[in-house]
Amino acid sequence: MLLQVDASVVAEGVNLVWVLVASFLVFFMHAGFGMLESGQVRSKNVANQLTKNLLTWAVGVVVFFVVGAGVSSLAAALTSGGDPSG
Repeated sequence: MLLQVDASVVAEGVNLVWVLVASFLVFFMHAGFGMLESGQVRSKNVANQLTKNLLTWAVGVVVFFVVGAGVSSLAAALTSGGDPSG
């Protein structure tokens, strides 16, 4: 027996996978840029440079959850007729 799945459920799953893939790509891009920057400084400053890169990533994550999630919810509420749940 074939399972009948609503198209909105499939679209929600695909959307979630895409957001996760894009997030992982940005995370690894940030790590790669940290490696590039650490290769451009003297060996005594590598730990300092990587700490700065880790700090910018951590601040970026917090700011996204504080600001970006609110903007995303507002945009969803405006485009779905006022229902913030979608």
